[in-house]
Amino acid sequence: MDVETIKHHFYMSGFVDNYFIWKHQGEKDVIGEISFDRDLNGGATPEFGYDNLYHQMIFYVVGPNFPQCSSWQSFSNFEPESSNPCEPSMEEDPNPESQKLYDLLQAADAKLYPISSLSKFANVSRIYKHRVGSHKKKLIPYKKMYYFPLTPRLQRLYASHAIAANMRWHHQHTKEDGVMRHPSDSEAWKHFNDTHPFFADELRNVRMGLCTDGFQPFNQSGSKYSSWPVIVTPYNLPPGKCMKEAYTFLTVIVSGPNNPKHKIDVYLHPLIKELTLLWETGVEAFDISKKMEYFWRDLKNFLKGKTFQRSPPPYRTGEEILNQICDLDIRKVTEVDAKQVNRRICKSCGWKERSIFWDLPYWRFNMIRHNLDVMHIEKNVFDNVFNTVLNFDDKTKDNPQSHQDMVEYCDRPQLAKDSNGKYPKAVYTIDKKARHILFNWVKGLKFPDGYVSNLGRCPDTNAKRIFGMKSHDCHVFMQRLLPIAFRELLPSNVWQALTELSLFFKDLTSTTLRVDDMERLERDIPQILCKLERIFPPGFYDSMEHLPVHLPYEARIAGPVQYRWMYPFERYLGTLKRMIGNKASVEGSICEAYLMTESTQLFSHYFEPHVMTRNHNVDCNDDGGDKEDIEVQCNPIENELLRSLARGPLIDATCYSTYFVNGYKFHIECHGSTRSTMNSGVCISDPNFGDYYGHIKEIIQVEYREAPLKQTVLFKCEWFDPTMDVGV
Repeated sequence: MDVETIKHHFYMSGFVDNYFIWKHQGEKDVIGEISFDRDLNGGATPEFGYDNLYHQMIFYVVGPNFPQCSSWQSFSNFEPESSNPCEPSMEEDPNPESQKLYDLLQAADAKLYPISSLSKFANVSRIYKHRVGSHKKKLIPYKKMYYFPLTPRLQRLYASHAIAANMRWHHQHTKEDGVMRHPSDSEAWKHFNDTHPFFADELRNVRMGLCTDGFQPFNQSGSKYSSWPVIVTPYNLPPGKCMKEAYTFLTVIVSGPNNPKHKIDVYLHPLIKELTLLWETGVEAFDISKKMEYFWRDLKNFLKGKTFQRSPPPYRTGEEILNQICDLDIRKVTEVDAKQVNRRICKSCGWKERSIFWDLPYWRFNMIRHNLDVMHIEKNVFDNVFNTVLNFDDKTKDNPQSHQDMVEYCDRPQLAKDSNGKYPKAVYTIDKKARHILFNWVKGLKFPDGYVSNLGRCPDTNAKRIFGMKSHDCHVFMQRLLPIAFRELLPSNVWQALTELSLFFKDLTSTTLRVDDMERLERDIPQILCKLERIFPPGFYDSMEHLPVHLPYEARIAGPVQYRWMYPFERYLGTLKRMIGNKASVEGSICEAYLMTESTQLFSHYFEPHVMTRNHNVDCNDDGGDKEDIEVQCNPIENELLRSLARGPLIDATCYSTYFVNGYKFHIECHGSTRSTMNSGVCISDPNFGDYYGHIKEIIQVEYREAPLKQTVLFKCEWFDPTMDVGV
């Protein structure tokens, strides 16, 4: 029987009471040599010279020379009686399997916590409780979590030919000064390399990001339940693979039904311990692409008539914050008296607890330790603006209380209560007629497949409300539709401020960022918010409207937001939710399905290319051909392309209503007239004259007599001239 099985039996059942002689293991002649005394509780205690019975049981099994090893002597005061003790030079450290046994024995003396009178080993069964009224006395844990070790999965990234070379992309790709397309181009990445050169010298060391969020595994009508997964994703990969589901690692699942809240540090402890081990000790890994082994190291002041010119507070470094936490003596939630001590200290400062991430040796050197989620910030800002402008009764910030605040804090007498006791309509809201026009416009919108959900189903003209807009719908409406939707419905000054806010989020979420642009956004966003403050009531502003001020700085330091926002993780939570097969055991179902998915994902790297797997699956809009452009030769005589064009196409041609090109879907305008999506739009960019937009009227495929132009597809389009007052 292996050590792990024995340990499991010890944890679940414990030792047999008063079982000091291992008679079931063959001991017979030792019984007469031991005398027992009765203690006050009636239990028998053998007289061995020392009081730990578990140690003595091991002594009789392994022999009298076992205590001479250094690891045994660390917890036993036994002096060997042999005349030939082992020489000090012959002492060796135990192998890993033996060390597990030593650790198990040391747990017999270790206290459960510093002031406890109970040991970990002898009283481990006390952490379980028995079901009341059950005849079987089934053991139920107080709290349960699932942990998937991270190190083996990181090692497997370098064990596959399909992904090992991509893990070095962050160091080998071409970089352009002032341009950020990946987190490796950001200032925070470069600062970490300068601070820890021993880590940066090995380009195969893995940089990771951590995310956690809760989700409801049941429907809205189901019971209240919150399951919290902790997800880790590597940043070494190129943009085409980074943040994808195949390379998103589930490490911890905190079981429900309750939200762990600030005690989540307790469940993060094994992950932090493993990350610390990777950083301080490291592990060996084999890079299959290089055929070599390597070693990892891993409103109060808002008053009318007053002007404030106070500068913003400086950004604090991680070391400054850690020193402040240490000076205040803030405790971690895993410490015994943390709740009482932190409750007393937090009354005089803003800290409530010490995060477990400060235990990581490199945490204080990170320039960005916690990211502000652009997805939720953008959605909440959009909801406040949209609900206030459309003047929804239960969600608008334009209410009688806000009008009273404006009279008290702002110089806006035109919004005061009139002689009839009613408040006038504010300029930043639209009436019912304009709302009806907006709803009909949204119903007629069409987008390409996969660009956004069907927004036409959201407006309800009868209830005069908009329902069912998800976070990504708000993202598209905020950046693409808001300037167009309110152009004719709001005054010019209100529309201009909202358009600047829309363009701010559009520039912020670009896939390619420039340092100059982020510095410009840092200067512009305070001015945009000041313009909005002059329009909307003071009650419109809460902490969410203030957070956009910090977003350009984080983008300038940490790189594009696509690698830090919650969209890929929210989609991954939906994947975990679909793994639930047994609602009585939510986390167990997720664990079994996840292990099967990760195993098949690993095996699929070794299949032949023609086998359809997750890695070799064909895209939904695949045209079946390669994506390489045809290179045109300059010699007019030997150029086969020009020769084929000169001879002209065949008489027969084929017309299509839908066509796929390089992973994109196109259809003619009449084909999409009855569909909820629109894929007939095209755009041609000209560096000298700008962009030209049009609709596809016909798709024709013509065939030539010889290669390379054997078949060619032509789009007949109706173009829009961007010149003012010209149009089609």
